[in-house]
Amino acid sequence: MGPPGGYNGTMLAPLKVLVTRWRLRFHGDGGSVDPVILRGALLLQYRRMVCPKPRWNDPCDPCPHLAECSYGQLFAARPAHMKVLTRNAAVPRPYVFRPDPRVDSTFQLVLVGSAAALLPRITRIFLKLESRGLHRGGPPFELAGITCLEPGGERPLSPDDPPAPRPLDDWVPGGLGPDLLLRFTAPASIASGGSPVDRPEPGPVIRRMRDRLSTLAAAWCGGPPEWDFAALGRLADAVALLEDRTTWVRRRRRSGRTGESYSISGFTGEALWRGVPPELLPIVAGCSLVGVGKRCAFGNGAFEVHPAHRA
Repeated sequence: MGPPGGYNGTMLAPLKVLVTRWRLRFHGDGGSVDPVILRGALLLQYRRMVCPKPRWNDPCDPCPHLAECSYGQLFAARPAHMKVLTRNAAVPRPYVFRPDPRVDSTFQLVLVGSAAALLPRITRIFLKLESRGLHRGGPPFELAGITCLEPGGERPLSPDDPPAPRPLDDWVPGGLGPDLLLRFTAPASIASGGSPVDRPEPGPVIRRMRDRLSTLAAAWCGGPPEWDFAALGRLADAVALLEDRTTWVRRRRRSGRTGESYSISGFTGEALWRGVPPELLPIVAGCSLVGVGKRCAFGNGAFEVHPAHRA
């Protein structure tokens, strides 16, 4: 997404994000910035930094220190004000790992709201991992640099003094009209009424975008947006899927820590939507920073938004 050039609204308040780019330099073959590997490495090393060894494999829920534990905030906690999220059983994680397809060995880490304050600790964890590698048998690496991405460009970042997260509204570009091209770069797993959605139908997808942004705001940014959910849902249903150029990708992931296996399947490719009203444009554009659907924390549901021009 480019810099904003026309939108100056507050539709997405109070959502704020810190968008960072990380460059790794691997010393050997087999290095990967796959989001699943990155998240797993962060989770494992973080747990070992904050928990005594006898508790490394214990569940977090009974721990008396969970409420003030930064590991718990990222991976396991239910914030005290989660009572506002009446329709969602799970707390959305306040981070998203996304590979940067334009630059080798580079990934983006998006931190939402209060999680931005954890950047210094996350940086120290990756520095500890340099000599060990990101996974068993993986090559050592060097953290070559971290930068802060902003709507207008990119600037150096000091991990010990990170900038404050910016309003998500700042990332909504001008120039988006009622016709949009969405490019899903990682499998998007969307459900509607308890059933999986196998194509990028605007109604169900935009509803999930709405719900994801609302729950992130409620859990990590001080409260939910002031939206008329029913009205937004009706607007979403009126958007047309003009072209569907997506395919269904079947994938599974096995957790090295728990041994559990689960699906990370979904649709990828391009979809052309026609008739997106102005009220929904910020939601679609803003959600492109944090993904939509299941398993967003390690990159699933990543997508780009571009203006589409009528033939």
